Amino acid sequence: MSNKKHKKPNKTVKTNRTPKQAETSYVGSTFSVLTSAIFRVSAVVGFLFCIVLLFAAVSQFKTMVWNGLLTIMTNVIFFAFVVVLAAIIVLFSFLLWKSASEIEHEKDKQFVVSVFSGITSMAAVIVALIALIRGLS
Repeated sequence: MSNKKHKKPNKTVKTNRTPKQAETSYVGSTFSVLTSAIFRVSAVVGFLFCIVLLFAAVSQFKTMVWNGLLTIMTNVIFFAFVVVLAAIIVLFSFLLWKSASEIEHEKDKQFVVSVFSGITSMAAVIVALIALIRGLS
């Protein structure tokens, strides 16, 4: 066995940017703000939808007929389904809100741009599906 020490390669990347410019990435910041805004708007829409869903379920719950065992079971299952759906929407909205704050502080430009392109491609798929469904009817 050889006792020679191997020299580690230098992994520093040389750029023409000053240290102040290296900290600021305008492309990353722009896409970070746009992605964060999309996530926050989606979270707020989710919270509002959950509130409307719960008010609609309570008003429906007041008008339900409670005269037979099968009807009572159906009403309880409906209300449980609405509560579980509302809880899932609230959790997903909370995750979107926290993801927005995490994206705002992300420094990796490639990651932010890839998240933004993922969002835009998902929107394109939704638009294509709507066009396909409208074309079939």
